[in-house]
Amino acid sequence: MAISGDMVLEGGAEMQRALLRLEDRLQRKVLTTAVRKAARPIVRSARGKVPRDRDLLRRSLGTRIKRYRQSGNHVAIIGPRTGFAQTDEQGRRRDPAKYGHIVEGGAEPHFQVAAKIGPIVIRAFRHPGTRPQRFMEPAFDENKTTALNIMGDEVRKGITKAGGFV
Repeated sequence: MAISGDMVLEGGAEMQRALLRLEDRLQRKVLTTAVRKAARPIVRSARGKVPRDRDLLRRSLGTRIKRYRQSGNHVAIIGPRTGFAQTDEQGRRRDPAKYGHIVEGGAEPHFQVAAKIGPIVIRAFRHPGTRPQRFMEPAFDENKTTALNIMGDEVRKGITKAGGFV
């Protein structure tokens, strides 16, 4: 389940023109830095909202920046990162990148296959499901205006530092 929220920076026509006057490499650098810094308060808040018994999930939360070449859009992808998998006391592998969405959105009751030989199911049980434990959506909703302000400030700073005028 993806939580999508559009945060469009409407910093005025003069800021957009100043950004477009920079060379492509500098535009990318300014926008990537601004988006990365704007995502920080959302990640920090989400870590604080992860259920207490999910420490591995909390530690795995982070940000990746995706740039779309044709449109020039920069997007922050916030969520569990890969590379944080561990094996618990029972020998089961736990990977937050694979179960973070289930903690966030919950799961309906369903049947799980415990053992099978070829196509024949030997043992199955009914999983009761889990209730949603929201942590990403509230973090985004609480911090989107802060993130927009940080993004605007960082873009202005980057343009000024690169020699452009805002």
